[in-house]
Formats: sequence, C-alpha cells, structure tokens
Amino acid sequence: MNLKELAHLRQRASHLDQNRHHQAREFYLSGLKLLAAAQQEGYQNNKRLTEALTQFLQALRLHHRDQGSALAAAYIFGLAGNLNQAQRYLRLILEVTPQHPEALKLQAQLSQPFTQPQTEPTQPASAIPDHDALYDLLAEKIHKEIHSLHRQGIFVPVLEPDALAQLAEDTENRKNNYAWLCEQRERVETEIDTSDLAQAMQILEKALKRQEGIYEASLKMQVLVPHLQEFEREVITVTVAMLKSPTLERVKETEVQLENMLDRCDTLADQIDELENKGFSHKNLTDLYHLLVVRLEHLQDKLDEVIPLR
Repeated sequence: MNLKELAHLRQRASHLDQNRHHQAREFYLSGLKLLAAAQQEGYQNNKRLTEALTQFLQALRLHHRDQGSALAAAYIFGLAGNLNQAQRYLRLILEVTPQHPEALKLQAQLSQPFTQPQTEPTQPASAIPDHDALYDLLAEKIHKEIHSLHRQGIFVPVLEPDALAQLAEDTENRKNNYAWLCEQRERVETEIDTSDLAQAMQILEKALKRQEGIYEASLKMQVLVPHLQEFEREVITVTVAMLKSPTLERVKETEVQLENMLDRCDTLADQIDELENKGFSHKNLTDLYHLLVVRLEHLQDKLDEVIPLR
C-alpha cells in the first residue's frame, strides 16, 4: 500500500467516524421523541419507554461519549428503579465532565426515592425493560438482519481502497449490531426463554465470522499484491541482465538468484493456498501469481539454453 492509498484510507476512516456520529445523533433524536411521548402518557406505556431506551443505548454503542444519550438512559433506568444501571451511565458523563450540571442533579435525585415527574399521581410503571416488548423488538431486529444478509449476498475479498474501506465499515457495523443483540438477549433471558432467538442468532454469528475472515483476507491480499508485482519486476530485471551479458560469472550468479526466487515463490504459494483453503480467493491475486510463475519458468528456460554453451 503506497502513501497515497494510506492517506485515502485515513481520510475514509475519518469519514466513517463522522458517519457513526451522525447515526448516533439520529438514534438520540428518535429516543427523545419516544421519551417525550411516554412522558405525555404519564409513563404508563412501558413499550414506549423500552423503545426509547433501546434508541439511546444504540446511540451510545455508535458514539460512547454521547452524553445526551447517557443522561437519558440513566433517567429511564432511574424511573425503573434500576439505580445501579442509572449510576453506571451517569459515571460515563461525570468521568469526562465532573461538573456536568444535569448529571449531578440526576445523581442527587437518585440518592433519594426517585419519583416520576408528573402533575397528577398515577400507578407506577413496572420495571424497565418490559421483557415482552424487548423480546418482540429483538425478534424483529434479528429478522431484519437475516433479511439484510440475503439481500447483500455473499461477501468476497476486495482489493480496491474504497471497497476495502466500505467492507471495514460494514464489518464494524455488523459486529456492533451483533454485540448489541447478544447483550439485549441476555437481559431478556432472565425472564423469558430466548432459545429460538439464540438459534436465529447463530446465522448472524456465522455471517459475522465469515465477514471478519473476508476482511482479514482482504488485508493480507493488500500486502501480497504489491509484493507479487515487485517480485515479477525483479525476475524480469534478472532475466534481462543475464541475457544481455551471459558470462560464466553472470550465469552462476543468476542460478543462485533463481534458486532463492523459487524458494520465495513457494512461500508465497503457501500463503495464497492458506487463504484459498479458507475459502478466500481473488482473481487479480491468482493472475499475478501465475504470471510470476511464468516469468520464473522463462528465466529457467533461458538458463538451460545458456548453460550448455559455458
């Protein structure tokens, strides 16, 4: 990878960070709308609160320093009486901004009996999360993830910088989504049997491992391709030098060089075979290797022609 390609990837990585922050903002705003709707209903709609909490947690997964989402999550957990979780999200804020006024205010409220801010008394909401609602939400999201896999088809290794950057983004997003689904399923599992969800998630787990493998294979190919290209040029240079001046000394030197090159070629073949045995291949990589073999065979043929004359 040359400096231009490296700079391009760094620029692309910066763009991906901005994109994740934008997505986190969308989740945060969606959560605020749901929380406002729940407040208007006197916090009686547990499903609405659960959905709001889910949006805030997803925003934090994409942007873990999003203080607005952390504060909102702490507030909802406080409503549910889950003070440990509420304090956990407040610490995310106070570790970075020790004098955060809203976080300190909520922390003080949590040290006292926490009441819902209502103008009229109502029956207290049951504990958040509502496991039935969260179960339904998880089932829907898992179904969408599996459907997305079918739409995308099979991922294959890529060599182009833009395609590699996109694969990196897709892999990271899929990894984050899978981790979030696992975390939420474990929460639901304390109250509801989630064996059917776990079985469905095995499809996502296999797809994630496959995609991570493809990304790792693509990175290795990014190293192998320029190495093969440089190696081929080296073989051409040695061949031309030997044919230009086929002295005894030059021929002997070329024989030693060829022996070394064949060993290096075997090492490259082992690396390519290892990738192919895992199911990862790319036509450009294979073509470059075959071209290298042709160049080495040509050099061997020319040596065979010259040696009897010595």
